[in-house]
Amino acid sequence: MTEPDFERPPMSVAKAIEDLNGWANAIVQDVNGEPAQRARELLSVSQQLLELSGACIAAARSLQQMACDLDERLKGE
Repeated sequence: MTEPDFERPPMSVAKAIEDLNGWANAIVQDVNGEPAQRARELLSVSQQLLELSGACIAAARSLQQMACDLDERLKGE
């Protein structure tokens, strides 16, 4: 069985978050007023998604380690 790669989120998720950040940064730099505020909110949400995806990756690594540890214990019995 091939072990999953938890180094980063799937490319589609990572690319979508990267695109959101880029678009939000461009709007914030180019526009004043209400649209700029919405862009700042979008940037904040996309940054939160990026942080959340990192937390999910960390949790997946932890679960993978627990599964490996359990597998080793069961093999030893």
